[in-house]
Amino acid sequence: MDALHQSILDALGTHTATSSEQLTVDNAVALVQDTVRAAVATFAYTWNQGHRDILLRLPLELRVDCLDLLHRNSLLSVSHVSRDWRATALSGPQLWNSFQFPRSMYRQDDILALLDTMLQRSSPGPFDFFWIHNVRMSSDVVALLTAHAARLRRVVVTGQDHKVLSSLLDRPMQLLQTLEAVNLYGPFKISKTWNDQSVPLLRALELYSIRLPPKIIPLRMITSLSLETCADCRHIFDAFPCVQTVELRGVTHSSHLPSEFPQSLLSFSMLSLDPDEDNSFHLRTSNWRRLQYMKMHSVDPGVPIHWFANGLAQRWNMAIKVLYDAGTTANIRMRNAEGHKLYVSTNYCDFRDCRFANSAGDLHHLTTLVLHEPHLLLHSMRDLTLSALTTLTFRMDSEPRTEDWPGDGENALSVPALEKLSFIYSVQHDIDVSRTMSTLQLIPSILTLGETPFETLLIVGRGVLALGPEEDFAFALEFCELVEFEDTALDHTEELPADIAANANTG
Repeated sequence: MDALHQSILDALGTHTATSSEQLTVDNAVALVQDTVRAAVATFAYTWNQGHRDILLRLPLELRVDCLDLLHRNSLLSVSHVSRDWRATALSGPQLWNSFQFPRSMYRQDDILALLDTMLQRSSPGPFDFFWIHNVRMSSDVVALLTAHAARLRRVVVTGQDHKVLSSLLDRPMQLLQTLEAVNLYGPFKISKTWNDQSVPLLRALELYSIRLPPKIIPLRMITSLSLETCADCRHIFDAFPCVQTVELRGVTHSSHLPSEFPQSLLSFSMLSLDPDEDNSFHLRTSNWRRLQYMKMHSVDPGVPIHWFANGLAQRWNMAIKVLYDAGTTANIRMRNAEGHKLYVSTNYCDFRDCRFANSAGDLHHLTTLVLHEPHLLLHSMRDLTLSALTTLTFRMDSEPRTEDWPGDGENALSVPALEKLSFIYSVQHDIDVSRTMSTLQLIPSILTLGETPFETLLIVGRGVLALGPEEDFAFALEFCELVEFEDTALDHTEELPADIAANANTG
């Protein structure tokens, strides 16, 4: 403190000796404030040099990497901690190249100032802009973005007027790679200026709604397209002829879908906003081919199964699962030997009404079937014969009671070529020995098997080894040669020939 007092007195004395102005109270206060600020800055600098913090001990590149872990709003505060921290923050333009709507800020002037600072500090590199909030952008924010449009690399915007976004993007954008605009007020209009030269790096579009100009230059650089509530999608492949991934949500009618897929297309999904919407109806009239990945909603599961299996002469597999959500849904997954996949969702009530026996011809080459919660699904498979099925898996997410199974035996699922039957229980709970044994004894009434026993019955679950020699597996001699136990709690597997299991507790 003595040194600070002396510095203040020296400053006042120097002013009196060198200045012709009379020393007033205001001048004296200003001199004291300036002297204190200089002293504090000098002290801070001297202390930092003698007690260097951990960050300052690192090479500059590592310091920048550390600051890169901070949220961009926090980074602004860090740049005001000290001269060293500010120098570190300003030495990495990449630290400032991504703006996200600051939920802690409510005044448009503050948001504008933050965006301007980040644009200036990241210049001249590419810039990512995220406005994931329904707060309307001010005209000043739009103007600032427009001024830097050539630097925008990724733009993600929610809840804005479509005209604002259209005007922003109506210009060459050499660095733009991704545009996501959802919940817009009105349909987004593709700019007439967009072409392979004006947006050469643009690869992904996600739009709430879209309006294609009558004469659009095909945008061949787009590889990923996601559209919602698009009224008419019949000509999307004319506008995007090289697209690889397409996701459509809320297509109002199947007649508004394209009739053919381009050769570039690998993935095509249709997500329904209405549970009664039937996307699979279009399969009857289109020239669609199987893709690496497809997803749709169907009122009648038989339609997409027939389409997928039509002409298949090689092995393929299917899995069916019931989802307990707001409206109970059955999901069907199909996959063939060439890796083509089709995912179909349907209302569970529609699934229960479906007669899979009517699709027996389409399932002729089905070799692997997985049923999640089989007691809920087998009702729809009565009188069905799967002549090529070799592997059948029951995923037991719950342990149903005996009366929950379709157990009359006369209308059972027929699997004459079966080689392996698996019961896989949830890893969340220990197996109920009594209920599991009751379920296994139902196998002859649940399934119609071949003339000879199939090879392996596999039982997987926590505590499954309790089903070993202590239990009587004489009934298993009727339908299998080997019983295999895999305890998920112990990571242990045991094999038990059926005849040994049957005689283990005799004598």
